[in-house]
Amino acid sequence: AEQLRRGLNERGWVVVDARSAEEHKLCRIKNSQWLSAPVVGELQACRPEAVVLVCNDGSQAPAASRHLRGLEIPALHLLGGLLAWSESVDES
Repeated sequence: AEQLRRGLNERGWVVVDARSAEEHKLCRIKNSQWLSAPVVGELQACRPEAVVLVCNDGSQAPAASRHLRGLEIPALHLLGGLLAWSESVDES
């Protein structure tokens, strides 16, 4: 989570939420995008340095990051998901 915080602040990493649209609306990392076909198309076009996939606890994001890497998008996932983020970076 701390590495993601630094990547967002210093390197302009992109955060993509692999949870449902409803979950994303309720609670999310600031400026994260919900994983959808249009977002994937944008990522393929702009080729960010890194895309970090997030989910609640780190169980869903690895599959989504593997899928994006298969599309040649440089994707990682947040170990521990939003739970880890909320415990170590943003308690809100």
